Amino acid sequence: MTTLRGRPTRGRNWLLRILAAALCFALLGAEPVALAGPATPYFSGQESFESTPVGSVPAPWKFVEYTPGVSTAQVVSGADGTHYLEITSPKPNHARLVATVAVKPNSIYLWHAMIRARGVDAGHVGALLNLDNDTGGTEPVRADTWSSADLYIRTGNQAELGITFGLGNFYGVTKGVADFDSLRFSEVSAIPAGASTKKLSTAAVAPGAASHAAQNLAAERLPSSPPKPIYPLLILLVLAIGGAVVLLRRSGATGSAPPVESPPDTEKPDVA
Repeated sequence: MTTLRGRPTRGRNWLLRILAAALCFALLGAEPVALAGPATPYFSGQESFESTPVGSVPAPWKFVEYTPGVSTAQVVSGADGTHYLEITSPKPNHARLVATVAVKPNSIYLWHAMIRARGVDAGHVGALLNLDNDTGGTEPVRADTWSSADLYIRTGNQAELGITFGLGNFYGVTKGVADFDSLRFSEVSAIPAGASTKKLSTAAVAPGAASHAAQNLAAERLPSSPPKPIYPLLILLVLAIGGAVVLLRRSGATGSAPPVESPPDTEKPDVA
């Protein structure tokens, strides 16, 4: 049996060299473009739960429990058809919903909600508003009557923070049922005398605030077009490809060397 051996043309060798060189220049000279992560889903500032389906929790609120699997949180429909959010803890727990809000540094904000509760043991923490990862908050509600809860916040140098509403607190767990409605977070000009107030410093920030801020900053800085230094390299790459095409055509016109047939294998006769 015979085999055929082909010999690559000189034009094809030059084509491979030019393409390899152009690719190296492009890779070495191009600036890396970082991909931005998803931006922080901020709380819009108002929530009445009317547009939220019954049995669910509206975005961007996240349900958090001290003891997972004990409590539930969902939007329910009242006797008059209006919606509100209900947290149920059949056993002592700290169950809350958390969201991130964007704020202006050195400003004052009002965190407001309508709250009622039932089945809360006497002497235990009731339903309230607070900042995430912080003790205190508004005066706990234990009565089955809608009450207004207001928490004023001095932001200090913060640009965002975590706000919560829930049953129980970081200093105490409780059981029972709590209802929340008419949530509102808004900037105000002053704090009434005697109102519940939180004054923030650099330590009081929202959970994951640093990563959220970094993601948002990356999203703002993400270039909408390739970096300028890459344009000359793209031009060189186009010129290199054009030259390679010309060489390829020339090599096709001159033709390649004909295949060389290898000599047949010789067999030695068997020696008796």
